[in-house]
Amino acid sequence: MKNKYIFLMVTMFVIAISGIIFVNREGTKREQSTEGKLQVVTSFYPVYIGALNITDQVEGITLTNLAKPTTGCLHDYQLSTEDMVRLGEADIFLINGGGMESFMEEVAGQYPKLPIIETGSAYLAEANKNTHIWLSLDGYASQMEVMEKALSEIDPDNRYAYRENLGIYLEELDRLKIKAEELSKKIEGIKVILFHEGFEYLADMLEMEAVAVLDMDEDTGLNAGELSDLAELAKKEGAVYLLCDSGSGKTAADTIAGEINGEVIVLDPLTSGASEKTAYLTAMENNLNILGNSMTAYQEEKNEQGA
Repeated sequence: MKNKYIFLMVTMFVIAISGIIFVNREGTKREQSTEGKLQVVTSFYPVYIGALNITDQVEGITLTNLAKPTTGCLHDYQLSTEDMVRLGEADIFLINGGGMESFMEEVAGQYPKLPIIETGSAYLAEANKNTHIWLSLDGYASQMEVMEKALSEIDPDNRYAYRENLGIYLEELDRLKIKAEELSKKIEGIKVILFHEGFEYLADMLEMEAVAVLDMDEDTGLNAGELSDLAELAKKEGAVYLLCDSGSGKTAADTIAGEINGEVIVLDPLTSGASEKTAYLTAMENNLNILGNSMTAYQEEKNEQGA
C-alpha cells in the first residue's frame, strides 16, 4: 500500500510539472506572436509572389511560403511536420482556394482560429472554371485585391502601405492586359488544343478557341487510341497549335503535332520560378511573347491567303 501511495504521488508530480511546462510553452508562443512581427504564410508560388508585392517594404512583416518554389500545383501536396509548425506560428494564411490546397481540412482542424484567406474564391465562382485563375490577368488582379483587404484588416496600422502596393502592382498588371488585348486582335479565333487545364484562362483571355482541354499531370497519359482520336479532332477542327507546359503533357503534344504537322507551344503555368516580386510579370509577359511570335506569322499568312 505504501509503495502504491508513493507511486501515485510521483505520477501526480510528473503530471503537474508537465502541465506547467505546457502552459509556459503556450504562453511564450502567444507572447512571441503578439510582440513579434506579423507572420504571413502563403500556400504556394503564385500566391507567394503576389504577397511579396502587396507586403513590399512594409515593416514588421515576416513572409514565408509553405511549399517549396519547385513544388508546382498543390493537388496532391502532403503537409510535413515543418509545415504544421510554420502554420502554428502564422497570423494569417493566404491560399488560392477552390480546392487547389487539398490539405485545408487538416489545417482548419488543427488550427481553427487561424485566419485562412481564399484569395481566388470570388473569381472562381464567377469564372466557373478550374482553379488556376492566376493564369488570367483579371483573375490574378482579383486575388491581389482580396489579399490587400485581408492584410489591411488584420494589420490596420499598415493599411495605407498595402493599398499603395496594390495600386502599383495593378498598374503593372494593367500594362500586361493592354499587351494581351493587342495580341488577341491578331490571334483571336485560332483553334488550339490545351494539354494543361490552366491554359484555358490564357485561351479565353486571348480569344482563342480551345477545341480540347486535357488535365495532364505526372500520372496521366494518353493511350494510342486516345492520341489517334485527338489527332483526328485536331485535323477536323483545324487546330494547328498544341499548348502545353514542359512537363508530362509535352510528350503527347509532340506525338500529335507529328501526326497533323502542327506546332507545339511550351508555356509557363507559373507554378514555380524565381522568388522575386517581378517574377509573375516576367513569366506572364514571356508567355504572351511566345504566343505572339508563334501565332501572328500563321495568322498573317492565313489573312493573305484569304485576300
